Amino acid sequence: MALSPFWAGLEPGPYGVGFETMPLRDYSRPFSTDGDDRTRQLTLAIWYPARQAQQARQANDDEPMPFGRYVGSERERFAQWIRASGYRLGDDELSRIVSTETAAFEGIARAPGTFPLLLFGTGLTAPAYLNTVLCEYLASHGYVAIAVPSMPYREDVSPDYDALTIETHLRDLELVIHEMRDYPGVDIGNLGLVAWGSGGVAQVLLQMKNPNVAAVASLDAASGYRYGHELLTSSLYFEPSRARAAFFHATDSRAATSRAEKSFEYYDSVHRGPSYLLLIEGATHAEFTSLASVVPLDGRPEVRRRYRLLCEYVRRFLDLAMKDDTEAAEFLDVTPSRHGFDGLRLSKRP
Repeated sequence: MALSPFWAGLEPGPYGVGFETMPLRDYSRPFSTDGDDRTRQLTLAIWYPARQAQQARQANDDEPMPFGRYVGSERERFAQWIRASGYRLGDDELSRIVSTETAAFEGIARAPGTFPLLLFGTGLTAPAYLNTVLCEYLASHGYVAIAVPSMPYREDVSPDYDALTIETHLRDLELVIHEMRDYPGVDIGNLGLVAWGSGGVAQVLLQMKNPNVAAVASLDAASGYRYGHELLTSSLYFEPSRARAAFFHATDSRAATSRAEKSFEYYDSVHRGPSYLLLIEGATHAEFTSLASVVPLDGRPEVRRRYRLLCEYVRRFLDLAMKDDTEAAEFLDVTPSRHGFDGLRLSKRP
């Protein structure tokens, strides 16, 4: 498989990576305040297991997508996310990023069989393309990964870290699950949730509502912060006895950050199922997204190394929780230092 330079050394799985977008409409929740069509509309980014990339090239002369296909018309918004994450790039460097090949082939034939479904949530008003590398990587290992954009309740309502925003995220996720029941190659009864930022609150609550959720993976998500825990416990759907899906929380190793106060209360005392806590030394909040590997394309090898290891641990956790993979269990039973991974600490709770 021809790998994208964004993968930073990740090992592909047995499948190629297919990509498509899917528009969804929710007629029960008007989004616009005027006009003839006020329907709430979401555009999903979907990565799926496909035939091998080499076969795709030989069959149809297909070429992998450039990263700019993910960004689309939102190049300036993408640049804003880069700046907000602490990176400074010139126009030439930005052009190089959007023109670089990814590992995904748009619209290529799917691999036969059915695969677990992963829903990716993001932070407040965050776009769907923040986890592209991880989604590609997981699709190559036999998952259908769907990135769900974060949208406000209505266009005239400013989103905030409040109950209305969490409820909106929840309903959007449930809409996606409903629409995926007829999607080809999806095992709708084997559902995993992955989130970064505030999206983690909605996903923790969703697994309390939906017993089909087998795994929840937090990429420095709000479930590990004080504000997120307060949003959890104040929700009508908060029921600790139902928090039994396998849980994985990755965060940096600092006891506190300037961004928000941390809280491990959900991991320590609320969650009832098997759980893992991965502490990554030196990581920033933005490094728990694919921006860590996409930007900058060159330089800062330690940042890209940390992100590669994060992706590896997320995949192993999901393989164990959703596929009952014995190799994944053995991998997670060994301390990171035994694997030769410096700067990581893994805690496990039965």
